Formats: sequence, C-alpha cells, structure tokens
Amino acid sequence: MSLRRSMMGTIKEKSIRMEKARQLFEAKEEYFIRNGALLLEKQITCNQGRDTEPIKIFSAKDIQQATNNYDPNLIIGSVIATVYKGTLDEREVALKVKGPPMHWPFETVVDFFLNQVAIKQLISHKNVMRVYGCCLETEIPMLVFELISNGTLFDHLHGQCNEIPCRISWLERVRIATETSYALCYMHYGRPRPIVHLNVKSSNIFLDESWTAKVSDFGFSVSIAPGEDFFRGSSIEGTIGYIDPEYLETLQVTEKCDVYSFGVVLVEVLTGHNPTEMFLRHNNLVDYFVLKMEENCILQIVDDVVLSQGSNEDIQAFAKLALRCIKKKGDERPAMREVTLELRRIQHLIRSKQNNETEKSIRMEKARQLFEVKEDYFIRNQGRDTEPIKIFSAKDIQQATNNYDPNLIFGSVIATVYKGTLDEREVAIKVKGPPTHWPFEKMVDFFLNQVTIKQLISHKNVMRLYGCCLETKIPMLVFELIPNGTLFDNLNGQCNEIPCRISWLERVRIATETSHALCYMHYGRPRPIVHLNVKSSNIFLDESWTAKLSNFGFSISIAPGEDFFQSSSIEGTPGYIDPEYLETLRVTEKCDVYGFGVVLVEVLTGHYPTETFLRHMNLVDYFDLSMEENRILQIVDDVVLSQGSTEDIQAFAELALRCIKKKGDERPAMREVTLELRRIQHLIRNPKSCPIPNSREGNTTR
Repeated sequence: MSLRRSMMGTIKEKSIRMEKARQLFEAKEEYFIRNGALLLEKQITCNQGRDTEPIKIFSAKDIQQATNNYDPNLIIGSVIATVYKGTLDEREVALKVKGPPMHWPFETVVDFFLNQVAIKQLISHKNVMRVYGCCLETEIPMLVFELISNGTLFDHLHGQCNEIPCRISWLERVRIATETSYALCYMHYGRPRPIVHLNVKSSNIFLDESWTAKVSDFGFSVSIAPGEDFFRGSSIEGTIGYIDPEYLETLQVTEKCDVYSFGVVLVEVLTGHNPTEMFLRHNNLVDYFVLKMEENCILQIVDDVVLSQGSNEDIQAFAKLALRCIKKKGDERPAMREVTLELRRIQHLIRSKQNNETEKSIRMEKARQLFEVKEDYFIRNQGRDTEPIKIFSAKDIQQATNNYDPNLIFGSVIATVYKGTLDEREVAIKVKGPPTHWPFEKMVDFFLNQVTIKQLISHKNVMRLYGCCLETKIPMLVFELIPNGTLFDNLNGQCNEIPCRISWLERVRIATETSHALCYMHYGRPRPIVHLNVKSSNIFLDESWTAKLSNFGFSISIAPGEDFFQSSSIEGTPGYIDPEYLETLRVTEKCDVYGFGVVLVEVLTGHYPTETFLRHMNLVDYFDLSMEENRILQIVDDVVLSQGSTEDIQAFAELALRCIKKKGDERPAMREVTLELRRIQHLIRNPKSCPIPNSREGNTTR
C-alpha cells in the first residue's frame, strides 16, 4: 500500500513538473510572439531603411548560459535594469535584463526595451554603443550590448568609477563632448528621418577601452518626420535636470530637445556639478550657471581640473557655447552641426595653447612607454651587462649642437647627424632629418629599437651608444663620434679629408672585425640577435681605423631554434637583402650572412650592389657568373689586384660566393666565415705567391 502511495506521489510530482514546463514553454512562446509583434510595429513606425548589422535574436537559454545562470558576481550595473557581463558568439558582451520592480507600468518597461532595439537598427556610428541582439522569450525583453570597460562620463566627472582613473583632464572632457556631438549630429542629419535621443546625459555617454565616447540608451528616442511637428502625448520622457523646459511646456519633440540636454552636459563637464542632484535640492544648475555668466564670474564655479589645465580663452569659449545650448527657447539654440564645429574649434584651441613642456612630457612618456616595452621584451630573456643608456633632455641636445648649428652636420640620410659635446666627450647626435616616406610610428620604432638592442651588446667592434633623448617627437640618439667615415665612403672615395681607397690588407681586416661583431650577436647572447641591415655604410671606422658595426633599427632578438617570421614588411637595404628572407619573411642568422657576403663582394670588386652589369645583372648575379666562368680577376678592384695574390683573392672570392648562396642552408655560419677570414688575413700577411700583374685582358669598365 505504501509502495503504491509512493508511486502515485511520484507520478503526481512528474505531472506537476510537466505542467509547469508546459506553462513556461507557452509563456515563452506567448512573450516571443507578443514582443516580436511589438518590435515589428516599432520598426514600421520608424519607417526607415536599415544598413546596420542585423540584430540577432537570442534564446532565453543563450542568456542563461552567458550569465552563468544569472550569477550575481557577473553583475556590472543596476539602475533601470540589471546588467550582466557575459560571453555570446565568442565575444564579451553586456546583457541588460529587467532588474528590481520600478514605478513604471509594465507596458512602459517593455516599450522602453524594445525601442532601443528598433532605434539602434537605424544607427551605425563609431560613437554610438552597438546593440548585438535581444531576447524576446522573457516577459520583459533582454538586450545584448557591446561591453564597455571604462564606465561613463558621469562616473569620471563625479569620481564614482571603480579601479579606473577618475577626474579626467580638461582636454579629454572636450574630446569626449566633441565625440558625443558627432553621434547626435549623425542622429539628427545622417538619416532620412531625424532621430531625437530625448535622454542625453553624462551617464548615457560610455567610454570604451580606448576612451572613445559611446552614446547609449535609446529607450525614449523618437524618429520624427523632417519639417513636421511631433508631440509626445501626455508623458514627459528624460531625466530631471537635463530635460528641455520648452519640451516640458509644449510636449513638442524636436532636435533642439537634444541640444538643450547636451548643453546641460557641457555645463556639467565644465563645472563638475551633478544636474540631477542639484535639481532635487531645488538648486537648478542651469539657472546657477546662467547667473554666473551674467555676473562675468564663471571661473568661480569651474571645476578644479579645468581651472588648473585650461586657459581663460578656451574656458570662456566652452562656457559661451554651453550658454547658447541651454537657452529657454529652442529657436535661440544652435543646431547640433554648429555645436560640433565650435567644439572642434575649442579642441584645436586647447591643443595649440598647451604648454610646450606639457607637450614634451606627453611625447616623452609615450616614447618611454614604447622604449620600456621593447626593453622588457629583450631584457626578460637576456641579461644586461652593458653601460646603462643615459636619458638626455632636449635642452642638453640643443646646447650640444649649438642650437642645431648647420655647420656641425656631418651626415644626413634617414637622420641628420650633428657633431657635439656631451658629458665632456665628443659625440655624434642623430636627430630626425628631412621627411621620409616612413610613417611616424615606424620612425619612432626604428630609433628606439637601436636603444633596446644596443643595451644587449657590448663589443669592441660595435659602435657605442651613450644615450638618447625622449622629449622630442622622434627620439634622438647619442653615439660615440667616429672620425673616419664608413667602409662605403672609403671604398668609393666619398670620404672628406681622409685617405680613401684603402689597401687590400685593411679591407680584409675590416671585414674580419665586422664578422667578429656579427659572431658575438649570433652566438654571444642567450638569444641570437639578427642585424637585418648589414651593409658597408653601416660599418664605421674609428680614429684607429677599427671597424664598428652600427645601425640596429631593424635588428631582432630571436629564440634559438625557433622560427621567427617578420610581418608583411621587408626590412633592410636593396642589394643587401637575403632573397630567401624576401620570399619567406623568415628571419634567421643566415640573413646576416647573406648581407655580409654582399659586403665581401663589394670589398673585393669596389662595385656598389645596386649597379647594373652585363644583361642588366646586379652585382651578386654578375659576381656569381664571373666565378662560374673563372674570370673573377676581371672585376676585382684595382687596389686589390695590385696588392693581392691569386691565392688570397681566390680564397676571399670563394668565401663571398658561399655567403651569397640563394638558400640559407647552403651558406656557412658566421663562426665559419670569421675563421676563414682570419686564415685569409694570415695568408696576406705571409704571402706564398707573387702578386698578380697590374694588367688584365677584357677588363670590365665601371
């Protein structure tokens, strides 16, 4: 009997659960049909085409999973609705669901939620918060927005943001106001039918991860026919303290309603006062502001941040614009187009009036951040045993160059190089020269990369970097002063007041010393460093004619044994770039071996790599052909031919040929190159054969 009762009880419970499930299903279906019909009705009412991303319809189950069954720990906001942080379609989103009971009637709440979907389907603008979708299966529809990480303008003006910087700067306030005006401009003029927001306020202006303004909350918004009167009916929509008094009186909706509310936001931005809070204390912010403007003592109520950072000119201009926006009569207010233009003018005014030291500090901070990021990347994997890089001020550089005296310039390619004195030693100061085709970011990266790479290298055949200046738009570099020019200068007779056309033995010695520097970069660090721009004009000669490898702007620190691929850009100098790297973008030590091989050919022949020869061949191909046809002596430089022996010239040529192989795997490692160069150097010093006669048949003319 008890078993039967138990079974009957179980059957009854199942029936109850099934009935509840059926009711829930029917309710969901009913909500979906009702809400869908209402949404369609709203879309028809707006009577506009749609060119935005389609709004996706999510199920109640999707929302439940995205919020981890409405986990309270995921709540990130709660005013009219509760807002959860969640993940839908593999992106983080904000999910707005109906929160605690409000004083609004049920129909108003539904209308408010669905209106945001209908209006948002008409707006596609970078300064408007995106709505990804909605759920229609619940009694009150739920909305899915893009996730905004930095709170609202209200939060920052009134110090209510959590774990993010509050009290934003004057320039940032004007920028955010300008971006907000862009969104309102688009709503008023960018559609066949103007859209009036009707609830413009600081808490509806959100700030994303890049601090870009995003206008939100279109629950009260209305699409109106241009040139026709639109009356709201008996209800007033908006937030106290921001509502247009003419709209309060007439219930007529026009674009000027938004201009008034935006004007209140401008007053809030300028003064730091909360309009709603003051209104509730029977102290209207707008009236207070107007009074202070009439008394010409607006600075008495301006926020401390604005007062400390703004000039009288830009504060007054901003205040006058706000005053025009909050006129009692809509006809006396400017259109949103005019407001935007004036805000842009004020923004430009603030930037141009900024103190030079402030601008330098901003640039210096950005450069320092980039420098520290790059430095951290390398130092994290490699120890640092070099002399610390000193940070010089712009004033130091100005004094060292005698206010950038043109007479002190002794080099100018990517940068202008001045001779100067810093810390009681003569130095070379590299500053950005004439404009190049490079974008600004690449130029900064090129200069700073030299600093970070040089901090990893301490070698007698690498040019010393003493310091840099980060206060200028493009950082400036301070190097040791090299008096005898570059290997390129000396090979091609372009050096001034110094002996050119260096001897054969000197050429081999300079090549050997350069290979020592590359060997150290490839094997002397925990992570190999690839130079990526080995060429004769980057090999300098100091007062004792010692080779000094320079210019690490393209250099890369790579993990040993791992593939490293450059992005889409090829770095290096035409004529010296490894053809395998050109094809694959893969960076290895063999890229430097190829570039160094081209230098060896240059040293041997005296020709520049981009010269053209027989059948429009470049130097490398012509050299390769000459070696195949066993007529290398026909293209060897006069100095080498007159001073070298057949044995050492042939050995040098064969080494160069191995270095410039098309495939990296066929080239020798830099260790092997260095050992062979030392052997050739010894061979020249201890000759075993007679010098080659200074005549040649069928010699190629340069």
